[in-house]
Order: sequence, then C-alpha cells, then structure tokens
Amino acid sequence: MFAVALLGTVLAYWIGLHGPYVLDDINNLTPIAEWLHGDNTWQHVVLSNGAGMFGRSLSMATLMLSAWVAGFTPFAFKLGNLFTHLLCGFAGWQLLRHAIARDPHLRRHADIAAALLAALWLLHPLNLSTVLYAVQRMAQMSALFTLAALWAYFLSRTALQQGHTRRAACGLFVLFPMFLLAGLLSKENAAVAPALCLVFELAYFRQPRNEHQPAVAKRILAFFYGGFLLVPTILAAAVFALRPNRFFGGYAVRDFTLPERLLSEGRAVMDYVGALLLPRGRAMGVFNDDFAVSTGLMSPPSTAIAVFALVAISALAIALRKRAPSVFAGWFFFLVAHSIESSVLPLELYFEHRNYLPAFGLLLAVAGMAEFLTRRIEPGAMPRWKLGVLAAGGYALALGVATHARAFVWADEGRFLLQEAVHHPGSVRANTALAYYEIRQGNVILARAAIDGLLQSPNPRVRELAYLHRVLSDCVVSGDATANDLHQAIALARPKVTLDEMYVFADLASINDQRACNGASPAMLADTIVAMLAVAHSQPDGILPKWKLRNTAAQLYAAAGDWNLAMAQAELAWQPTADAPVGAFLVRTYARNGMREKAERTFDEVARRVNRNDFKDRNGLIELRQFLDRAAADQTD
Repeated sequence: MFAVALLGTVLAYWIGLHGPYVLDDINNLTPIAEWLHGDNTWQHVVLSNGAGMFGRSLSMATLMLSAWVAGFTPFAFKLGNLFTHLLCGFAGWQLLRHAIARDPHLRRHADIAAALLAALWLLHPLNLSTVLYAVQRMAQMSALFTLAALWAYFLSRTALQQGHTRRAACGLFVLFPMFLLAGLLSKENAAVAPALCLVFELAYFRQPRNEHQPAVAKRILAFFYGGFLLVPTILAAAVFALRPNRFFGGYAVRDFTLPERLLSEGRAVMDYVGALLLPRGRAMGVFNDDFAVSTGLMSPPSTAIAVFALVAISALAIALRKRAPSVFAGWFFFLVAHSIESSVLPLELYFEHRNYLPAFGLLLAVAGMAEFLTRRIEPGAMPRWKLGVLAAGGYALALGVATHARAFVWADEGRFLLQEAVHHPGSVRANTALAYYEIRQGNVILARAAIDGLLQSPNPRVRELAYLHRVLSDCVVSGDATANDLHQAIALARPKVTLDEMYVFADLASINDQRACNGASPAMLADTIVAMLAVAHSQPDGILPKWKLRNTAAQLYAAAGDWNLAMAQAELAWQPTADAPVGAFLVRTYARNGMREKAERTFDEVARRVNRNDFKDRNGLIELRQFLDRAAADQTD
C-alpha cells in the first residue's frame, strides 16, 4: 500500500516540477548559480549564507547537489524536493508504525493504519507549496531528520523497556543527537525533536503504577531529557532574557507586536487545522501577507473562538491520554511542532509550509479520535477497521486528485499568479507579482487593474505600497509616472518601514539606472525615501530595511549629481549592522567630496566587514582600493 502511495505521489506532482521559481527562491539560490559559474566558493554558499541561526548549511549543500546534477533550473530543485518528500513520507510511515503499535486500541492494525496515514500526508495538497517551493528544501530536510530522530527514539525507548540498555543508550546518545544535529543544520525547527520525544513518552511509555522502572533505565532517561531538553531550555531562556533583541528585534519591522502575534497565531493554527482536515483551494496559497492581525480577543471575533478551540481540544486530548493515547500524542505533536514558527518569534504570521512536519501529528490524532468515537459501535457486515481503511483510502485518492490539480496550476506562472491573486485579493505580493507578469506579457491594462485594486484596501500600508508599485509599473511600461503617486505614498507613510518598501525602492532605483522616468526622477525618489524615513524616526536605525533604504537614497542622490546629500544618507546608512557594500559607497562619497582621511578610515572599517569567502566582496574591496588610489593620484596631479 505504501508503495502505491509513493507512485501516486510522483504522478500527482510530476506536472508541477516544470513550474516557476516562487517568492524568495531566486534570492536564496543565486549564490548557487554564482558557484556553478565559478564566481563564488562553495564555502560561501554552504557556510556563509546567513540563513537562520545555524546557517542551514546541510540544506544548502543538497540544493547545490541538485544544481550540479541537473542544472540551475526550477525542475532540478523541485525534483530534489519531490525525492525528499518521498523520504519524509517513508520516515513518517516508520515513525507512525511504532507509535500506533503502542496504542492498545490500534496496535492490531498498526501497519496498515500507518501506511494509510503516511499516504494521506504524501498526497495532501497543503504540502504542495513546500515541495514545489524550491527553497523549502530547508523545511523538508529539517522535517526528515526530525522524523529520523524520533524513529531512533522509539527504537531506543522500546529497547530500554525490554532491558537492552546498551542498545538503548547507543540510540539515545549517538543516533538521536546525530539526526538532531543534521536537522538543526537544515533548519532550526528540528530543535523541537526532544520535546516531541517527551510527547511520545507521556502518551505511550508511562509505567503502570504496579510496575517499577529499573534504576538504570531511569538514569538513562534522566540524562537524555536533562541533556537534550532541560539544559537547552534553560540556556535558551537565559539567552532570551539576556539578549532579547537578538530574538525580538525583528518586531521593529513588523506591523504587529508580540501579543498581537500570539493572538494571531491562534487563528493561524486553527486555520491550518481546517486546511489539513478539509483542504479548499481558496484557503491555500503562498501569498499570505493579507492574513489579518488580531489586535484583541474580539478583533476579529474569530480570535476568541480560535483560542477557545485550542484550549478545549488540548483539554480533551489530556483527558483522553490513557483511553486514547494517539489523540494525545498526535494533537500535542501538532502543537509542539508548530511551537517555533507559530509562537513568539517575529516571523510572518502565516505560511502553509509550517505544517509540513506538524501534519503527521494531526493525522495521528484524527485516527485516534476516529477509533475512540467508533469503539462502542457494534460491528456489522464489515469490521470497523475495514470501513476505516476504505474511508481513508477514498480520502487519499481525493487528496491525490486535488494535489494533481494544484500541481497543474503551479506548472504555469500565469495560472499560478492569477489563482493566488483571486484567492488573496488583499495580498500586495500576489497582486504585484501578477501585475509584473502581465507587463512582461504585454497586458498592461490587466497589470494596472491588479495594482489599482489594492488602493481599495482599508489597510494604509497596502495603499502606500500600491502607490509605490504604480510608480514602478509606470516607469517600466512607459517611463512616465505620476509624481502625485509619490506624494500619496508619503502621506500614507507608516511609523515603521518594512522589507516591502525596501524592495520596491530598490527596484525603482534599478529602473532609473536603465532609463529616465518622468515624475519619478532619482532626486524625487530619494526625497520620497527620506520623507518616509522621517515618519519612521522612532524605528531603530540599525534594522535592515532602514539602512538599506538610506543606502538606496544615497545612490539616487548620487545619480542626481548631489553628492553632499548622497554623503549624508550614506553616513546614516553605515550602521554597525550594515554590510560591506554600504560602507564602500560611503567611501566613494567621501572621495568624491574630497574627504580623503574619512575615506581611508571608512575603507579600513569596510575591510574588516568583508566576507573573505565571497568573491564579490573580495573583488569589490580590491576595486575600492584602486578607486581610492586613483582619486589620490588625481588630487596630487
């Protein structure tokens, strides 16, 4: 049965492997293209990519392997993702087999139940936005090694219960940490693995009161949970307390606070539950920047409903821990697996790929609840388990059809973007991505309609970005923008600038390098940036969007020939957190304004910040030194 599910998964996904890159794929994968062309080192790609807390080096290495084997194409990366998806399905199948085998009410049919649940997971359309989103290899690899670590835990814990202490210790203190480390080097989500072990421990390995656990087993478990759960938790809490800005500084660029995020995530998690149990096209998508922020329990009212539902389901799962252990195990697996990306960290509110690992838990909980609710039903002509197999098999078939239909949409950029914009009419990303696609196709009227639709949004941030994108689209199409759109954007400027403003102004600066744009000259764009940053005066200057925007304004002023204003903005951009190219431009402004001493001093600072593994940084430093030497020679002459 599982082999059939694997084949069905390949057939369902295959048409989508030829689809386009998605969202931030290009930004994350460009270093790999540079490596393939000899313009960068593998060390820079793998060890200096800057992704996440631990660098995600293992995931980047597998992405490099995909490009090396099959070329730098979307197909190469997505084929690798599909293969990883099948491996995750296999690891999940084995984990579920061992979990269900410990449920006294399900163990008789553990093999077939686990195969069916793994099939449902493999064929679920919600997972498609992980598999066909190239850089989500990181989420996949993290899930794969987390599942492997949990599988090792089950084998070791069972061996410990049977008295095989040496085998158990080997699994718990060699295999488990090896898989955990591999998971952490793929993506930080793997850090939940020890807590997931505790969930399984509480669900399936509790000792009966009349039985006593051997002292050696108690010591092994104490060392395991102390070393892998308690100590890391204490250390993490200490780091949170001593260096809160490292974890919470990201809220400076978000349109929500920590309490608002926690309230919003309650709605998001319950929305994930609905999408997993009853997937609907309108409820799915990768452009979720239109997900509403919860500003209070009753704003929107669904916040209170979601919080109540989470508490009620959790209380029910706890109450059923002994009578239906798989309900407890599955539900808390789902919650704990969401605990990193759906709790306090200042990440975006909603993404489907966050369910890639947690979905295994929810499916297990549903299976446990189905068995519990039908336990007292008298068997008819067909045993209950056979009815369950038929129902699950039919549902798996329906999911496979839905996944294939979604893969068909993802196979074509136009279909994909149109569906995303239709399903997410309030999404700036979906509508602007559709607009620029339509511009490339020559459909200027449709492009303008997609952007103008955003001007009806009640959200001032959305309207501000719509005006900026209207300027950008006009510059791209005709080179003739409306200056009033820049004035409207300034009027709507928010107390915080975000990555969205950073990206659109970077694109506007790039267009101005290529062609003149009436109504949006370099000086006008720079003035707009400065005016918007003045509104965000209380926002820390060291955050990424702010110093990036300052640097863009400096370059625009330089393009307009005003090197004094360029220098003023470049100085503000040269923050301790800024990268070397920002300082390099400041050096040029100093040299252009005859400030040789400041130029040399800043050059030394730039040299200290250069990434030595990055060809571009090294070559840029050499070129900057040559520029300074030429400038000095010119002054001497």
